[in-house]
Amino acid sequence: MDAKPAAAAAAQTEDRLLHVLYGTLNDDTQWQQVLAALCRRFATRAAALAHYDFDAGAGRILYQAPADGPLQAIYDQGRPLNPWFLSKAPYLPGRILDSPELIAPEDFLQTDFYREILRPHGLFHRLCGVLARQRNHVWYLVLHRRKEQMPFDSADRARLRTLMPHLMTVFEVRTRCAAQVRLAGLLARIVQAYLPPVLVLDRDGAVLHGEIAADALPAQLRLVDGRLATRDAALQKPLRDRIRRMAEAAQAGKPGRASLALDEADGAAPIQLTLCALGPDTNAQGGQAGALVGLLISDPGQDARQAMRRFADHFALSPAEEKVSALILQGMTPARVARSLHISEHTVRSHLKQIFRKTNTHRQAELMSLRERADY
Repeated sequence: MDAKPAAAAAAQTEDRLLHVLYGTLNDDTQWQQVLAALCRRFATRAAALAHYDFDAGAGRILYQAPADGPLQAIYDQGRPLNPWFLSKAPYLPGRILDSPELIAPEDFLQTDFYREILRPHGLFHRLCGVLARQRNHVWYLVLHRRKEQMPFDSADRARLRTLMPHLMTVFEVRTRCAAQVRLAGLLARIVQAYLPPVLVLDRDGAVLHGEIAADALPAQLRLVDGRLATRDAALQKPLRDRIRRMAEAAQAGKPGRASLALDEADGAAPIQLTLCALGPDTNAQGGQAGALVGLLISDPGQDARQAMRRFADHFALSPAEEKVSALILQGMTPARVARSLHISEHTVRSHLKQIFRKTNTHRQAELMSLRERADY
């Protein structure tokens, strides 16, 4: 083949390889195609994207070609000692290493690693490109040839050196994306565990983000075809109006805030809905595709109830005494407490006597002062 057509064919091959490589940014499974293409490009028995932990003295294959190749078994083993990883010093990002740089071929042939692990698979020659390193962890691309094949030469190193900036860029972007996904997952778990439910809605009230099961919603709310709705039909229009008003502000890129109080229902405590304009929802190409509305579902009395629960636990108040003390601490008289709880005033005073005894107080004012000073 003439030099020019050969060069053109090589350039086309590399262009196709880079196209597939950058495709891994959207689809991790394309790494298999990248490694298979590298096997063809470098005439290798196997190729892999791998990680090695110098502290543990063991590594693992992230992706390999062929998919059923021998590298998984080779690199997952911590023993016998892998002579390619005796020192982390050579493994600097961007560096290209072949086996003779790390250990002389005649010495390598005498190692247990070669005799027990590589030789049964017919592998010997190795070319490695270091993609990233963090402290004692290294990520790299590795190519393997059989013993009867030609060793990797300067032309192979030059070809790999040309590809390394692309490989490193793709790996760095994927690593950062994975870190952001992990962070988002952790933050979502924190929000779910410690904060009131937070949802992201579109202008029609459809839940876009913030997974919440229908049976986990407060009694005052429900989901209808994925859209948030109130159980009280009279409150549906006020909720819809507020969502759309916030959506209009979000679409215009303006701040906005609205709230809606929902009374207790089916024994559930009253809740407060706080809505805010989050801004326009843009698609991947940057065009506007709608508006985002944030919704916080909060229980205004939750903190007070939890504090009262801790107060009652600290002084070993019974459930009935806890209910009486909660109203007494709001400043109610025994007569009003009796009406609120639908019990006799005599029963209230009997509970109050026990509350004073357990808290070592004698009057309502002393009990209120104790609650204000205490941190339970």
